[in-house]
Amino acid sequence: MQKNILYIHNTSIDSKTANLTQVISMCNAFSEEGLSVKLLLPSNRHKKDEDFGIIKKHFSIGEQVCLESFKNPFKSYKVNKNFNFISLFFYLLKNKENKESIVFVRSVHYLLVSILLGYNTIYESHNFLVHQGNKYINNLLKWILKLSFKSKRALLFIGISENLSKYWIAQGIPAQQVLTAHDGFSPILYPNHVDKVNLKKQLGLGEGVFNVIYTGNIHLNRGVNYIIECAKRCPEMHFYIVGGPDHMIDFYNKQYQAGDFKNLFFRGQVKHQEAINYQLAADLLLGVWSKDVPTINYCSPLKLFEYMATGNPILAFDYPTIKEVISDNENGYLCKADDIDDMVIRLQKIKDDVNKLSVAIRAKKDAYDLYTWNKRVTQILNRLNV
Repeated sequence: MQKNILYIHNTSIDSKTANLTQVISMCNAFSEEGLSVKLLLPSNRHKKDEDFGIIKKHFSIGEQVCLESFKNPFKSYKVNKNFNFISLFFYLLKNKENKESIVFVRSVHYLLVSILLGYNTIYESHNFLVHQGNKYINNLLKWILKLSFKSKRALLFIGISENLSKYWIAQGIPAQQVLTAHDGFSPILYPNHVDKVNLKKQLGLGEGVFNVIYTGNIHLNRGVNYIIECAKRCPEMHFYIVGGPDHMIDFYNKQYQAGDFKNLFFRGQVKHQEAINYQLAADLLLGVWSKDVPTINYCSPLKLFEYMATGNPILAFDYPTIKEVISDNENGYLCKADDIDDMVIRLQKIKDDVNKLSVAIRAKKDAYDLYTWNKRVTQILNRLNV
């Protein structure tokens, strides 16, 4: 079996999204496990040095990971997302040295190109939809996906949750080719010992109060309104919301009068390491999402594993894929999804729970035993007998 990985991802080099964080983390982990790794991304630039500089600025990419780019054929992001597989086809056709690699993709368009050109290919699914804009295109791409897995070149189908894997098996992907592998975290970002007293002071967190922290996206479907309501009902606790986009803070202040609460603090978009510092300083971490998140029953949120790595207690909504990772009162706490009353009750109970530290320690052990990026890569390589 080949020892080279060519990871091709359909996200612009300029992106700062969580999915590119996951991709680069996986490339680093493959490299650390001894494989030669090349990350191939679409770009609108002509100079590779500029592309690498942008990646280096926003992400911790390993020195052993080679970065390459292929040219986007169009100026429009939406058009490129659906049609830059044409440029990819010619890039792979020209650069025949890549034939020695296993191709790793998350796009059905890229999967098709890779299979047609004779590459051994791994496909990773993050959604039950393969096209969110048009049901006819979605059905066509689903058909292409299932057809591709009739090829001997399709080595492995990775689902990021058990629920998602079960969905695709029911759709016709052969069960023997499916592997469930939840997302993960990078241990190097999480120190073994943290001086929480000093860290709280550095971050300006409340002293002598129970600090409840949420880190992540604050768009409407992320459940921020539940945190605001909790702040209203639990004035004895302090709530910190760390994340962007920053213009949404104005929305919450106007729509929910969030600025009127003395125990609610929006900290805006911060760098990833600073967000981690907030996680490490928390007395309780919140994993909230609304049912309006399109992938909520199939996703594997990155922040859940980051939360677990801190060794701090977690309260999360009990969506199906969250329950695949968090067991109530064992390695975290669950409340009914979209139920503010139950959320407030659980918050108050956790605050006074004398066992919450042991629950959090169990979560940290699970994170390091099961959910590092390197553990994930090892799981994949073992399945492929690499």
